[in-house]
Amino acid sequence: MNNERYNEEITLYGNKAQIESAKQKIDTIKRRLAGDELKDRLLLQNEIVDNIKADILYDGNSVYSKTKLVRQFKTLLKNGMQSLTDDLYRFFSLCCGSIAHYDKQGWISTYPDLFALKEFFQRNEFGRSVLSDQPHWATDRIEIIKEMEKLLNLSANKIDSQKDKDTKHKLDVLENIVKVGRKDKKVARELVDKIFS
Repeated sequence: MNNERYNEEITLYGNKAQIESAKQKIDTIKRRLAGDELKDRLLLQNEIVDNIKADILYDGNSVYSKTKLVRQFKTLLKNGMQSLTDDLYRFFSLCCGSIAHYDKQGWISTYPDLFALKEFFQRNEFGRSVLSDQPHWATDRIEIIKEMEKLLNLSANKIDSQKDKDTKHKLDVLENIVKVGRKDKKVARELVDKIFS
C-alpha cells in the first residue's frame, strides 16, 4: 500500500491509481477545505470518501464513510450480530471505546445480541457512552455515531419488546410449575428448595 501527502493535513493511502483518483476528487473541493479539521472532516466525508477507493487520513486519523457504515449498521440491526462486517468491527474496536477482543468473533461473543450492543453504546468498555467518548475533532465519527444511536433507539423498542415477550414466557412457565407444585407436594418441596437454597 502506497501513501502520499495531499497537503499538510491530508494523506492518502491506496495503490497509485486509487491515490491519483482521490487527488482528482479532492481537487474539486480544494477551495472549500479551510484547514479547520472539524469542518474539513465533514466535507471530506460528505463529498469525497464514498466516491474513492483510497483511504483518507486527516492529521493522521481516518475519515470514515457515514453512508457505508450506517448502511452496514442497518443490516446488523435487521439480521443480528452475525452480520457484523469487518468495517463495523474495525470502527467499533478503533473508534468506539472497545478493545479488539482478539478478533471479530471474540467481539461478537462479548456483544452477542442487539441488547448487548445497545448497552455498549450507552456504556463502552471505558465506562462512557460511545458518543461522549469521541474527541471534539472527530466530527465524521460523531455524525456516524449519532445516526447509529438514532437507529439503535428505534430498534430499542424491538429489543425491549422481545425482552418483554421473553419475560412473559418465563413467568408463564413459572406459573405452570407453581400450579403443578400446588397439586404435588414432592414437586412443591423440590421447587421451594431450588428457589430458596
